[in-house]
Amino acid sequence: MVETPLVIAVICRMIFMLLQPAVMLIGKMMVGYTVGCVARVAATDISYGGENHAALLKAYAADKLSALPQTDLFYVPDSLQVSVGGTPKSDFFKVTVSIKQKPLPLVGATLKKDSAGLLVVSSSTKIWGAQLQVDPTYGDGPLIVGVRR
Repeated sequence: MVETPLVIAVICRMIFMLLQPAVMLIGKMMVGYTVGCVARVAATDISYGGENHAALLKAYAADKLSALPQTDLFYVPDSLQVSVGGTPKSDFFKVTVSIKQKPLPLVGATLKKDSAGLLVVSSSTKIWGAQLQVDPTYGDGPLIVGVRR
């Protein structure tokens, strides 16, 4: 009966240690999902290059990451970075999304951290620029629509 609190404490610590990698993997999976969604939207965006295009893409990425619990362990709320390289008319288009997580003690001791002690979780993708090109002549002939290759 005296060992019961000790056993409960040990079991709770073991469960906590098993949850640490799962918390980090959830963040990595969500960043990968988000970078794919942002790349698809940015690569097919007709109004690319507008005044607030970067802010709209960042808001879209933040909306996709809203499924993560808003705690430092999963995602530090103001740490979202969205980087877009190229234009939809480019042959290749690169998108990078990164967030920061506060590491838990066990996993954080083994991974690289930034100067603030946070883990940077990032994912990037490189896709074809997929904006459709429409023949601007609009003549009597057929309208030609195709993906630029």
